[in-house]
Amino acid sequence: MELILLFLIGLCIGSFGNLLADRLPRGEDVLVSRSHCDSCKKNLSWYELIPLFSFLIQQRRCRKCHALLSWKYPLIELCMGLGFVGVGMIVGFGHLPTLLVGLLLFSMSVVIIVSDLNYFLIPDVTLVVMGLVGLYVLTTLPYQEVKTHLLSALAAFLGFYFLYIGTKEKGMGFGDVKLAGVLGLLLGFPNLVICLYTAFLTGAIVGVILMIGGKAKMKTKVPFGPFLLFGAFVSTVWGASLWRGWLHLL
Repeated sequence: MELILLFLIGLCIGSFGNLLADRLPRGEDVLVSRSHCDSCKKNLSWYELIPLFSFLIQQRRCRKCHALLSWKYPLIELCMGLGFVGVGMIVGFGHLPTLLVGLLLFSMSVVIIVSDLNYFLIPDVTLVVMGLVGLYVLTTLPYQEVKTHLLSALAAFLGFYFLYIGTKEKGMGFGDVKLAGVLGLLLGFPNLVICLYTAFLTGAIVGVILMIGGKAKMKTKVPFGPFLLFGAFVSTVWGASLWRGWLHLL
């Protein structure tokens, strides 16, 4: 029952996440302005905004102009719903604050990924929310671990900042610099190391695949935010095991 409830909540959050990922990078209002059809600009009624179901019932068309709607909207809603279920299964329901932290971080991650893929921009609002969650996490940790997380945040931010200016803003955007700092705050050491290693490795692999397939060239921009967040996921779930494995090899 709990997982079904999480799935339905995730669908609704996914609908709002679509709104954030579309409007924040363009500087548009996300609270007052009503949702509308991208083709005819008709304001949508509440029954046209039911996550996933409205898209299916309307057979992927606007009720007024009959223009085809993008598949990205229901896919993101479905991804959010399934992701909420996944977070619930991983974290469990024994400690509500921990579950809420996981759900909030996952939600912001989805918004960042969609925004970065579409606009090469990471909304500051998402980073602020994740940063506040990181500060909350610090209040639950021993003093020595708090210092480690703060130093990790500083090291990640400065490392990416020097990379940012060293490549004359062509290697990555400043949003990636801020995201790296936030992830350092959340992950600490050694999870941050695993996160960055995974991010650069997967980014390089995807870049090579795109170039081999003729989809990209050496100077083609590839958003790095999704790789950082994938690395954060890997380090959160398997970080301890991977770190022990690396130490054993050394």
